[in-house]
Amino acid sequence: MKKNSYPYIIAEIAQAHEGSLGIAHSLIDAANEAGASAVKFQFHLADQESSKDEPWRVPLETQDKTRFDYWKRMEFSEESWIKLKSHTKKVGLDFICSPFSIKAVDALNRIGVDGWKIASGEVSNYPMLKKISKLGKPIFLSSGLSHYDEIKKAIEILDPIKNKITVMQCTSEYPVSSKNLGLNVIGEFKKRFGLNTGFSDHSGNIYSGLAAISLGASVIEVHLTFSKKMFGPDAESSLEPNDLNELVQGSRWIHESLSNPVNKDKPSKKIKDMRKIFMKSIVAKSDISKGQKLSSKNLTTKKPLIGIEANYWDEVLNSVAKRKIKKNNHLHWDDLLNKNGK
Repeated sequence: MKKNSYPYIIAEIAQAHEGSLGIAHSLIDAANEAGASAVKFQFHLADQESSKDEPWRVPLETQDKTRFDYWKRMEFSEESWIKLKSHTKKVGLDFICSPFSIKAVDALNRIGVDGWKIASGEVSNYPMLKKISKLGKPIFLSSGLSHYDEIKKAIEILDPIKNKITVMQCTSEYPVSSKNLGLNVIGEFKKRFGLNTGFSDHSGNIYSGLAAISLGASVIEVHLTFSKKMFGPDAESSLEPNDLNELVQGSRWIHESLSNPVNKDKPSKKIKDMRKIFMKSIVAKSDISKGQKLSSKNLTTKKPLIGIEANYWDEVLNSVAKRKIKKNNHLHWDDLLNKNGK
């Protein structure tokens, strides 16, 4: 798979192509231009995964009579899938796909994928999970509909010893509200399973993914569309290409920040230099005579930091001037008499 030091960003094309091979190819280019690490498709074989009784998630009767008909319209020939994969690899992206039946797994195994995505609705599809576990490719396990025990069982079947598994926090709402993102689950996954963690986002904005990266997610999956006004069930929950690019740039910024921890007790040279500009030192508020006692009446604090720093204020008060100090001059320790009068 594509390796870099940045968070791994998956552009989920899903059904944004609306059954058009041309649009599917265009979305690959858009994902690449936006800086994604991979594209992900959904491989549907309607008669293997659905029935006429499947209800609509989002009614699309203006185009398809039933949801089964919708899945049927999303199908591509194996030859077309090979071309999509070839295009993906040509532009340097990883090709990931979600199967929804064992026959889809077989077809994708022939075509060749860089990784498998287990959709939320397939977490309990044990026959398919067992099949995928034997194929030796990275696995991204979604969790939008599952409780912890169900996720644990799926991980056991997928065999984390033999396979690299990334557990993806997901909420299967389209779009999902900020209150239901479940960002806290990212840390909980790490603690419970000790595996790589990611975030599959349906919010339709970049904020959620950036927050997830800050909390330790190393993989972010977002839906991609050319416009949120496009026809289809996922458009409102998707990012447009410019937004995807912002997510990519933001993820790299956050990653670089988290990879370079700051030690507040060991400031950089730049901070030391800025400290001299912005911090204050003790200054004569008025002319001070030799032997005069120092107090708040003849002292103040001003920038820049020259001489005695302002945090020594209490130590300086009630000291005696060793020499004459002019108004607005910064005090230095050798301007003061020590306890021995020297």
